[in-house]
Amino acid sequence: MRNLTDGTEAAVQPDRVFYAASLYKLAILYEVYRQERQGRIDFSQTLTITEKAAEQDLGTLDLLGWSAGSVITVAQAVEAMITVSDNASAVLLGDLVGWHNVDQGLRELGLRSTRVNDPELPVTAADLAWLLDRMACGQAVDEQASREMVELLTRQRVRDRLPALLPEGVVVANKTGNWTNATHDAGIVYSPRATYVIVVLSETAWQSEPIARLSAAVYAYFNPPRTAGPPENRGRLSAAATFTSGREASAPARR
Repeated sequence: MRNLTDGTEAAVQPDRVFYAASLYKLAILYEVYRQERQGRIDFSQTLTITEKAAEQDLGTLDLLGWSAGSVITVAQAVEAMITVSDNASAVLLGDLVGWHNVDQGLRELGLRSTRVNDPELPVTAADLAWLLDRMACGQAVDEQASREMVELLTRQRVRDRLPALLPEGVVVANKTGNWTNATHDAGIVYSPRATYVIVVLSETAWQSEPIARLSAAVYAYFNPPRTAGPPENRGRLSAAATFTSGREASAPARR
């Protein structure tokens, strides 16, 4: 956990390597935006869903109304990869930008252990926290790209972990991961008194409730109940949170 408002953080085994499951899609998201800003790809260009990509589907293609042979845009693939965690879209985008380029981009950003060009899909909480930190502070590719990536993460549909027990209206930009040996969630929480990054990785299958409870405890720590008497403004955030980097990040507009 990293409080972006004052730079404080707390961690348990932040450098321990886990199987990423769908959290690897955050790395692809970053590389797609990086190459789009470099002019190497365009969000309007089309992709055809290959048999190879469709074989990775876990049910989201039917939800999207797509199948092998469907023609979609890069923008549609990015949206599907994040909001419904579509595997076929992730494969198409990884092939488009180059899996080795994804890893190179992560290295240049400062991630040390996370890789996608590796069948083990290694990831650490420290790496994910740094990637989300850069997005929240407007320094992942550039300010506009960071804002768009964060807004996309707020539309992610699996809400049974980090956001589940938080008060209604709290903006959470997050990405989950699930597998037989993984239940993960990583996100940015825009709370009234602090903006913070929180990453929870585990080796258990489909155990969402412990993550939700931990998230609620962190939120309560940063946002204690008000006591009777004059309003206490100390430590509260205005429309934007000021970071130790000198950059500011405001909560993305809700859609």
